[in-house]
Amino acid sequence: MAAANLVAGGLADRAGAGPANAGGYAPMMGFFFVLSLVALSSAVLLWRRERGPHGHGLEDASARSRELYEIEPG
Repeated sequence: MAAANLVAGGLADRAGAGPANAGGYAPMMGFFFVLSLVALSSAVLLWRRERGPHGHGLEDASARSRELYEIEPG
């Protein structure tokens, strides 16, 4: 996270971003957009892998925890 902030600050500095040059923030915003796309695609790929035949049972853990904490009537 620290590295992303340093990169974003460097991009804004290099583009001369500031009150007089609001367009200078465009490279920084593009960087955060690409970073967000990478994060989203990583989450989707991880989810798809875990739902497939080579998953580690992360989806099953949620169902098992619900079963453990259910209070039976009586």
